[in-house]
Amino acid sequence: LVNLLEFSPATNIRKALSAEEYYSQLVNLGFKRHASMYIPYFKSDPRFKLKAFIACGLYQEGINLAKDLNDDEVVLALTQLLH
Repeated sequence: LVNLLEFSPATNIRKALSAEEYYSQLVNLGFKRHASMYIPYFKSDPRFKLKAFIACGLYQEGINLAKDLNDDEVVLALTQLLH
């Protein structure tokens, strides 16, 4: 699988689906590792991005985002997962 957003910046592929939609489809198919490549391109709610980091097992990135969102409860929970 390839990152279609990276290889098709001006084509209809980019216009057809958002990064969030690519991510959701890939997660539904069980491709979490590949889905995680689309998270940096999210333009929607930062909470969706936080959930995506957690779903893909990217806990450190989730901690950093939760700190930016001032969500101490999520920071604590994710920190416990890392230890």
